Amino acid sequence: MVSDSEFMIENLKLILLLVSLTTLLSCDDDKQPEPLGELLISYEEIARVHRDEITANNFGSDSLVNQMAEWSTVYKISYRTESPSGGDIVASGAVVRPDGNKALPLLSYQHDTFILTSWTPSEFSNRNPGNRLWSGIMLASLGYLVSAPDYLGYGATRDLIHPYHHASSLATASYDMILATQELSEIASIPIDQKLFLSGFSEGGYATIALQKYMEETHPEVTITASSAGAGAYYLSDAGNSVLSRDEYPIAGFLGLLFNGYDDVYNLEGDMSRFFQEPYGSLIDGGLFDGNLAGDQAEQLLTTDLNRLLQPKFKSDYLDPSVSLPLRDKLEENDLIYWAPKSRTFLYHGANDAIVDVSSAQTAYENFVNNGSKEVELIVFPNLGHSDAYNPYFQATIQQFEKILSNE
Repeated sequence: MVSDSEFMIENLKLILLLVSLTTLLSCDDDKQPEPLGELLISYEEIARVHRDEITANNFGSDSLVNQMAEWSTVYKISYRTESPSGGDIVASGAVVRPDGNKALPLLSYQHDTFILTSWTPSEFSNRNPGNRLWSGIMLASLGYLVSAPDYLGYGATRDLIHPYHHASSLATASYDMILATQELSEIASIPIDQKLFLSGFSEGGYATIALQKYMEETHPEVTITASSAGAGAYYLSDAGNSVLSRDEYPIAGFLGLLFNGYDDVYNLEGDMSRFFQEPYGSLIDGGLFDGNLAGDQAEQLLTTDLNRLLQPKFKSDYLDPSVSLPLRDKLEENDLIYWAPKSRTFLYHGANDAIVDVSSAQTAYENFVNNGSKEVELIVFPNLGHSDAYNPYFQATIQQFEKILSNE
């Protein structure tokens, strides 16, 4: 017969065993996956895309169909990069490869402005025509291994405020994505050659030049074959002057993204009511750009009338250079016109761009040349605005890159 003390001891042993097992299982659940490379943490295939799907979504043209691979594969990856504060953070992006065994040039594709979470490159779905990866898939189908960073504030870091037009964040997220893509190419046996192209439009144009500047100044050992940027606000502080001197601005959401992002990165303190009148300041503070709305839906809740949108004192202070304004100072720190690109560089812009004035590209080009750049070209599309310059930019980028490849 078992005594009461023996029974209690046996029960205690059983309880301790269960606690130990639970602790072990909990540790297994919390254990982070082992990194696959120095920066690459994980990857998974998320889609296969046929060239007919690409053309059906209005990417590509009849003249390019015969050059496109029949199938392309999309991978979602996670990788280590740097946060705006300088610490390590796990970000995400998409990598696209065409079928075949040919060694591929690498192309870093920086996406344009969007808000809706489902448009993030690493969230790609064949059934989502708005996803910003379609352009990257088109490029991949023409024979490139495409690296498409989500940027901070999207994908794996969607809980963060996107550091909109913050040069160093865009540059490091894109550069580390390139390195992670190279690691993936080794692990997944994707042959690549030594060529590297950079491309992006609108915010992606700004990000492309920020990436190029960062690479040429910080990693001069890496050769950039060519860079093509479209409709970017490279002269960011002057773009602020241009916009705030108007009574109307067609996309007020850009100002909300910019001020909100800078407020977060630089700890300017306070809320959006310092910049925006009500109810717009509270809307932005309340999560207008948290990824649940598309850009046009967010725009419907704002106003294009800058005299109703912005605080009058903030607007007048910004336009008065004698007034010290931290936001303006930080925008000036992120201007991308005070250097000299060494790589082959193409700047494209619409002459009638009402979102980012063509003077931004013109000033950048003039400064680059005056600072010693020998291989920079400015191409201005007559009579085109911001969005309608995208297709000509995209087609011209393909032609320029293919021309370079055919001559090497």
